Amino acid sequence: MLQRQAIPSAQQLRSACRLSVRPVFLGACALSLALVLGTAKQSSAQDVALEKTWTSPSQITLSKTEAPESVQQAVGQWESAANAKNLQALLRGYSANFRNSDGLNRRALATSIKGFWKQYSDVTYETEIVGWEKTRRGGIAEVVTRIQGSRSESLRQLSLIATLRSRQTYEKGQLVREEILSERSEVTTGDRPPTLQFNLPARVSPGQKYNLDVIVVEPVEKDLLLGGLLDEPVSPKGYGRPSQAELAPLVDSQTGTGPGGMFKIGEAPRGGSDRWISAVVMRKDGITMVTQRLKVANR
Repeated sequence: MLQRQAIPSAQQLRSACRLSVRPVFLGACALSLALVLGTAKQSSAQDVALEKTWTSPSQITLSKTEAPESVQQAVGQWESAANAKNLQALLRGYSANFRNSDGLNRRALATSIKGFWKQYSDVTYETEIVGWEKTRRGGIAEVVTRIQGSRSESLRQLSLIATLRSRQTYEKGQLVREEILSERSEVTTGDRPPTLQFNLPARVSPGQKYNLDVIVVEPVEKDLLLGGLLDEPVSPKGYGRPSQAELAPLVDSQTGTGPGGMFKIGEAPRGGSDRWISAVVMRKDGITMVTQRLKVANR
């Protein structure tokens, strides 16, 4: 968990210092779709044995072999279905026994997708296969999904950019397992949202300490700059659920001095569960929210 510093109460600040943050990165995660739905007999590459129980795909090194044409065509079809928001077409390729590394099954995934599309009616997807391996029962593909979207909320226009990398295992033409390898999203609103440099390790071991640096890139110019951090466990219950971020001044509005960012030391949970680490920085004419997944696992 992040070591929290003492912060002023909301009454000590000039403006509201408590933001409701709906974790859009969760929607992005839910929409790391099963875009690799070719059949085993159409594939060609080295065999990799899969156990019946959950085997973390990250333990398998994918070859540089290009995915078969049939799989690439399936990716294009499913990308089109996502952009058309055709949920039935998207879910058709999921096995009834589908599970992902966050604990979502097929039904929970469908609920998350619908909730995300309700929030972001204007959203587009772009997918790319960056790794491929044939298996005894089907295949494994490493897929990068890029998402852009926007929505209106309380007279504000929010813009979303998210990138998610996942490893997807399918058998007999249906997706059966998915592991989220990395994810990052950024939501901005206002005329001048702060530009943030977000430095967080992609992966740490259980119990390992790590540094988190959130730096405001542009000059502050004596703005009242507020910021806050969230450290939340990755779990099915967290998908689509808004969180509350306590904000504290980052720069003194009178003197213009201060760190111009947030600098913390965190410690990964010894239980080995992934975390969602979020940073929120706001000023009078813009807000930026960044969320990144912290992978916690033995190397």
